[in-house]
Amino acid sequence: MKKFFAFALAAAVLAPAAQAAPILTLSGASGVFGDDAVSGDFTRTFTFGPQAGFRLASLDISSIATSDATDVDFTSVTFNGVEFDIVSEGRQEFRNLFDQAILGTNTLVVRGTSGAQGAFSGTISLAAIPEPATWAMMIGGFGMIGAAARRR
Repeated sequence: MKKFFAFALAAAVLAPAAQAAPILTLSGASGVFGDDAVSGDFTRTFTFGPQAGFRLASLDISSIATSDATDVDFTSVTFNGVEFDIVSEGRQEFRNLFDQAILGTNTLVVRGTSGAQGAFSGTISLAAIPEPATWAMMIGGFGMIGAAARRR
């Protein structure tokens, strides 16, 4: 029995540490993505299919360093080939992209460099494009407001 426990302890100590896999989770009109185990030069690719009822996506990504080991420097972040806008760089990296069309297969690619224990996360917000009848009602409403204002 002692040999079994010694073997189990040795196996646990010598086993490689588990690496967390990159995640992408969509639920309704929003989602999250990220990876909490990046180091060195890295590329993470996230894909998702069409989302029923949604036609536009807005995305943001961030990483905040608490030390050199956790510092993440994004070299490129794209959604369907469109580069994110840089908001801030350095110890607090932040990028975003607004109102991009959702395609059949959507690809988010994150490239960068990190110390030994880097992490990043981001959010996805989905929006529907109003149907023509909705636009007609809105324009008609503006017209009635204009007519009422003109009478006064």
